[in-house]
Amino acid sequence: AYSLSFKRMLLVDVLTLAGLYTIRVLAGAAATGVDVSFWLLAFSIFFFLSLALVKRFVELRTTAIPAGERIAGRGYRTEDQEIVAQAGMASAFSSALVLALYMDSVAVRELYSHPWVMWPLAPIVLYLTMRVWI
Repeated sequence: AYSLSFKRMLLVDVLTLAGLYTIRVLAGAAATGVDVSFWLLAFSIFFFLSLALVKRFVELRTTAIPAGERIAGRGYRTEDQEIVAQAGMASAFSSALVLALYMDSVAVRELYSHPWVMWPLAPIVLYLTMRVWI
């Protein structure tokens, strides 16, 4: 369904990709018998949405087509570059924010004796995702 129709629809394509990658996280958890938390799902959807948007952004940036025309097989025009980049960076920040909120949650304080050790993860994730965008 993705290849035949969803990838031709503006924003539906990237939301579908993010959803499919998040489903892979769920499948992996089911295969290993691990419970999936809301936090992991929230982080995953924003993280994978950022990656899907960077894929589309690079495609928009490297495709030489006249202004106003759509990229073949896609729902995007070259003018969409800026909003795609903004949405992708916002998704990257959102994934890091979800991670930071998780690390400050009661669940983490109950699971780990030294939860403060995890705090460098949020800026590391933010750095890595922003590095993809820059």
